[in-house]
Amino acid sequence: MEIKAIATDLDGTITNRIGIINLDALKRIRLLQKNNIPVIIVSGQNIYSASTLSYYMGASNFTVAENGGVISYFFSKHTLLGSRKPAEDGLEALKSKFGNKICLTSNSHLRYRDITLQKRFNLRLAREYLENQKIEAKLLDSSYIFHILDKTISKGHGLIECIKIYNEKQNPIEPIQLNNIVSIGDAENDQDMLNVTGYSIALRHSPKSLRESADFVTTKRYGNGFCEAIDYVIKVFNLDLK
Repeated sequence: MEIKAIATDLDGTITNRIGIINLDALKRIRLLQKNNIPVIIVSGQNIYSASTLSYYMGASNFTVAENGGVISYFFSKHTLLGSRKPAEDGLEALKSKFGNKICLTSNSHLRYRDITLQKRFNLRLAREYLENQKIEAKLLDSSYIFHILDKTISKGHGLIECIKIYNEKQNPIEPIQLNNIVSIGDAENDQDMLNVTGYSIALRHSPKSLRESADFVTTKRYGNGFCEAIDYVIKVFNLDLK
């Protein structure tokens, strides 16, 4: 397998558990970028946070945000996937059922596709209710908050569309294929991303379902786990990085 790109989650993957970026993870991102292996951030964060962090970290200028709902390239141009309406319909349905337990996060208004909610309600019951109401929205748990979004949106689909744009804008002669990508994640909302890439890595603190589906599971957690993952990829796939 030829490694041409890394797709990685942000929060809990290259940060510690409270969101502080691991400096050794930054060194590895810069090393990969220097050797023409783009590191694409695929995050549940809003596009402004995700693309800004990607820029200052020195990662790729292509970013996937809102769990696959928004793609940013060259830090200024955006592509929107799916629709906002299912999330809005789902929000109203949850409010009618769970009342004041449904509270938006402070930055939910910055989002184009998903709506973010504080973790104050039972996720299983809420999912069952949306399903029973035939609403085309789903609920995801990113470990930190809940996301309600169009069922057609996922990190996997977002990455697929991002790579299409990347190949068109950046690399038309030697395009990146999905089987050339290593994906790294730590939460439920990373599952679809791990499913579509050639090689997948889950961090040690990931949910059991994510660990069981991954090709490799780190022995370390959070940002240290990301560093372990990159070191493992460099060794196993014989990457000659300078």
